[in-house]
Amino acid sequence: MLWNKLWRSSCFEGVRFPVGERFEDISTVYRLFLNAEKVTGMDLSFYHYSQSDTSISHSAHAQVLIDYWNAHVRRYQSLMEKVEYYEDSRLEQALLKCVAYAAQHFWINLNFCKDRNDEGVADAIKEIHQFVSTHIPLTGAAGWPLILRYGIMLCHFRGTWSRAIAHWSYRLFLLWNNRTHS
Repeated sequence: MLWNKLWRSSCFEGVRFPVGERFEDISTVYRLFLNAEKVTGMDLSFYHYSQSDTSISHSAHAQVLIDYWNAHVRRYQSLMEKVEYYEDSRLEQALLKCVAYAAQHFWINLNFCKDRNDEGVADAIKEIHQFVSTHIPLTGAAGWPLILRYGIMLCHFRGTWSRAIAHWSYRLFLLWNNRTHS
């Protein structure tokens, strides 16, 4: 997230936000951190953030889901080039978990987008399926939440049925979770 941070102008050297893209913060903010000499944090809130039901995060359009996926994959690919530099597999696992959430989000929500049959959607389905099958074990990674591991398992299958099951099982999980924690 970009909105809750203060940045020195030197962090923006060589970094530009992609023009015309949604979720530009996902594919940009990590680059600002890489340019920072020092990062500090405070456990204080000076800004109240609210989301509208009409925000892009809540939009039911396939292209929004594709853009969300693409932003996460771009960040993953860019930072994976630096993993050897950091010599830390925890970075790779954290990045994979973020991409897994993006894949699961796509799988859960696509069937209920009116434009799910538009040009480019089939390519995105194929790309996500291929990435998940290549990079993520069938049941995800140890320590991941069960609902994410289940969603990733369904991403290993390309059929429409796997996305429908992902959507409805996620809805049931939310319903169950709300009842057990209220």
